[in-house]
Amino acid sequence: MPVITAQNRKWWVVIAMSGVMIVLTVDFFGITVALPRIGDDLDASTTTLLWTLNAYLLAFVSPMIAIGRFADIFGRRKMALIGIVLFVGASAACAGAPTVLFLIAARVVQGVGGGIIFTVSVSIVNNAFEPDERAKALGIWSGVGLAGSALGPFLAGILTEFASWRWFFFLNVPIGIATFVITIAAVEESRDPTFTGGIDWTGFATLTVGFVLTIIGLQQASNEGWSSLVVLGPIVIGVVFLGVFVLNEVFVRRRTPLVEFALFRDLRFAGASVVAFIGNWMFGVILFFLTLYLQNVLDLGPLTAGVVFLAFSVPLVVMSPVGGRLVSRFGSQDLMAVGMLLVGVGMVFFARIDAGSGIGLTLIGLVIAGFGQGFAYNISNTAGMESMPDEKAGIASGVLQTARLMGIVIGLALSGSLFSSLENRELLSQVRDHGATQAEASDVRGLLSGSASAEEHVKSLPGAARSLVEEITDIAFTHALRYVMLVGVILSLLCIWPALWGRRKPAPGGEHPQSAHPLWASLWRRHHPRVRAGSTPAR
Repeated sequence: MPVITAQNRKWWVVIAMSGVMIVLTVDFFGITVALPRIGDDLDASTTTLLWTLNAYLLAFVSPMIAIGRFADIFGRRKMALIGIVLFVGASAACAGAPTVLFLIAARVVQGVGGGIIFTVSVSIVNNAFEPDERAKALGIWSGVGLAGSALGPFLAGILTEFASWRWFFFLNVPIGIATFVITIAAVEESRDPTFTGGIDWTGFATLTVGFVLTIIGLQQASNEGWSSLVVLGPIVIGVVFLGVFVLNEVFVRRRTPLVEFALFRDLRFAGASVVAFIGNWMFGVILFFLTLYLQNVLDLGPLTAGVVFLAFSVPLVVMSPVGGRLVSRFGSQDLMAVGMLLVGVGMVFFARIDAGSGIGLTLIGLVIAGFGQGFAYNISNTAGMESMPDEKAGIASGVLQTARLMGIVIGLALSGSLFSSLENRELLSQVRDHGATQAEASDVRGLLSGSASAEEHVKSLPGAARSLVEEITDIAFTHALRYVMLVGVILSLLCIWPALWGRRKPAPGGEHPQSAHPLWASLWRRHHPRVRAGSTPAR
C-alpha cells in the first residue's frame, strides 16, 4: 500500500469509507436479483426469502441513531472497525449458508455491521476535512454509494448467472478486509469531548424496540392490508415505545440524551433530513418498481435491466465530484431544491408509462432523476453535516442516515400498499372488460402474486389465452405504477420547500455563508449565540 502521509491521509479516509459504502450498497440493492436462485438452492419459499431482506433491514435501521451516539462516546474509528468485522464475517457466513434459516441469521448480523458502517462513515469523512473541502469529500463518498446502489442489480445478475449467488456475498470479503486495513492506517480516532454523562440504556431499548415493531408492521402492510392485526398491532405498540422514548429523552435524560432534539433547531439540518427521507423514498420507488416493470412487463432479463439502469447510475457518478464543487458556488440549499425538482420531473415521465410505452419514457426519466438524485442525495449529506459542530458529528450522522433509511422502509411500505390496492382493483376491472374466464382470472392473480407455478402454467397455455392473461396483467401493473409515480411527483415538488430551509448565500474564501434572508440570520444567531455576526462558528 502507498505511504500514508499527513497531506494525503484525508483522501485515504475517503477511499476506506467509500470502499465500505460500495459493498453495502451493492449488497443491499443487488440481492433481489439473486433471490430466485437462493430459493432454488436452499429450497425456500417466497415468503421465507423475503425475510432475508426484512431481517437485514430491521437490523440495519433500528439501532442506527443509538450507534451514532455510541460512536461519539467510544470513538468513531473503533465503531467503524467493529462494523467492518461484523459485516465481513457475516458475508462469509452468508456465502456458505447451508439453510435459509442460517442465511437469515447471518443477514441479521450483516445488517448490524452494515448499520454501524453506514452511520459512522459519514462522520469520519466529515471530521477528516476542513469545512471548505467537506462538500467535495462527502460528494465522493455518497456518489460511490449511489453508484453501488444502481450497479448492484447488474453485478448480482452477472455473478448469479455465470458463477453462483454465493459469490455475490463472498465479494464483500476481500473488499472488506482491504478497507479494514486502510481504516486502521488512515483514520484517526474522534469523539464528542463535550459528553460527560452515562449511556442512556432506557432510550436505547425503547428506541430500538419501537423501530423494530413499527418497521415489522409497515413491512407486512402491502401483503396483509392496513386493517390486519399483524400490521396494526406492531405499529401501535411500536409507536407507543417511540412515544415513551421521546418522553424519556425530553423530560428524564435532558442532560445526556441519546438523541439531541436540539439538532433540529438548525433549519439546514432539519431541511436536509426531510430531503434525505423523501429523496431516498423516491430512490427506492424508482429502483424497486422500475426493476419489476423492466423484467415483468418489458420481459427484459436481469443483465439487460441492469444495463438500462446505467442511465440512472452514470449521472449519479458524474454528479459526485461536480456537486461538491458547486456547493461552494451556489450553496447546499439551492442545489438540493434543484435536485428534488429534477427528481419530480423524472417521475413525471415514469407516471406516463403504460403497457405499450416501451423503454423510451423509462430511459428519459432515469437520466433526469439520476441527475436529480445526484444533487438531492449527495448534497443533503453536505447540508446536514456542515450545519453541525464536529463534536456532534456522530449523533448528527446517525439521525441523518436514519432519516434516509426510514425513507426507504416507510416509503416502500406505503407505496407498495397503494400499488397493491390499485393493481388488484384494476385487475378486477380488466377481467370484467375482457370477458375472461374464471381460470384465466385465476392465472392473472397468480402472476400478480409472483407465483412461479402460475408463471409456468401461463407459459403452457394456448397462444390466445396466454396473450390475454399477459395483457391484463401488464395493464393492471402499469395502471398502479402510474399512480405510485404520480404520488412521487407530488412529494418531490413539495420537498423543494424544506430543501430551502435556512438557505444561505455561499461566501468566498471558505468563510461561513451568510443567510440569504434576515430571518435566517436571526435564527442562526439565536441557535448559535456564541457566533458573532460575520464570524466563523467554532468547530
